[in-house]
Amino acid sequence: MSRLDSFIRRLTAQKQLLETVADRISGLDGCVLELGLGNGRTYSHLREILPERDIYVFDRDLACHPSCIPDSEHMIFGEIRETLAFCGPRIKTKAAFIHADLGSGDQTTDLATSSWLSPLINKHLAADGYVLSGLPLQLDGFNEFPMPDGIRPGRYYIYQKVSVEKAVNESLEDDSAAGGSEGRRVGADLGGAMDRADARRSWG
Repeated sequence: MSRLDSFIRRLTAQKQLLETVADRISGLDGCVLELGLGNGRTYSHLREILPERDIYVFDRDLACHPSCIPDSEHMIFGEIRETLAFCGPRIKTKAAFIHADLGSGDQTTDLATSSWLSPLINKHLAADGYVLSGLPLQLDGFNEFPMPDGIRPGRYYIYQKVSVEKAVNESLEDDSAAGGSEGRRVGADLGGAMDRADARRSWG
């Protein structure tokens, strides 16, 4: 496959996944965090598909088309590792969706990025919110979805933060379906409930 073909496939996959997530969060309150502005293409598309959402953009500097520059309230300059850690008072709400396109192409750098990025995403994402990432993340208590048909596994990663209430309800539903009469320590089986939910769910 040529580099041009690969580039076209990557952007097509990104567009499809962004629009799918936008549909999924329609009933969920919260802002959107765009981690990495780059040339501004993704931010521009997010504005089109999520016009009512506050979209906060994080990057060290501006290198985008003038039409893609966020206003001063929504553009957060600095090292993302630092600004994301302390942005709570500015964004004022948990995010319904976080898009992170921070891959460098260097395996060691990407592993380091994933290690500091994962807990910050967990900190700022609302329950039932979604993450679309170019890097695999280490997110306990999240469902990871397989890629839809036509998108190569590993091109992107999609996660949803599982609310405690949902995990408990799914665990109770499993008990009821099994016909068991004995009570269970649902809290102790929270991880198992999430694993079972993940196995039952598919993307798309």
